[in-house]
Amino acid sequence: MSVESITPRPYFGGPSVHTLRIELLHMEPTVWRRVVVPSETKLPKFNRILEAVMGWEGYHLHMFEIADLRIGAPDEEDDDVIDERRITVKQLLPRVGSQVQWAYDFGDNWQHDVVVEAIEEPSPDVRYPICTDGERACPPEDCGGVSGYEDL
Repeated sequence: MSVESITPRPYFGGPSVHTLRIELLHMEPTVWRRVVVPSETKLPKFNRILEAVMGWEGYHLHMFEIADLRIGAPDEEDDDVIDERRITVKQLLPRVGSQVQWAYDFGDNWQHDVVVEAIEEPSPDVRYPICTDGERACPPEDCGGVSGYEDL
């Protein structure tokens, strides 16, 4: 699979927004959010949006993984990582039902599922991005991942 294989499929003649459900994996009870973002959002900004809505502080590394692709910040030591600065949300998640794994903090290894629930025309009276729903707070930073959090 290549970057070219995740090219967007046109949805509207004009701009669109993606409604996404983000779920922190391996946690009971479930921690999740629903967020609506402009489809043209580049992945570095999308990562910051995900960090904000999930309550992460944003000072750890991250990675998007879809099929056999790893997409993240440029890494001179790892040629297998695709530069996220070239990719938009609509390229990464081109249709309703599309899904990507988002990893935050490689030490604690927080894994999230990001799933497209809808792709629609933006509402003229809404300022995007916007978090519209969710439940529970993420664990605190640097608590040792799922097992460390359970020990707390």
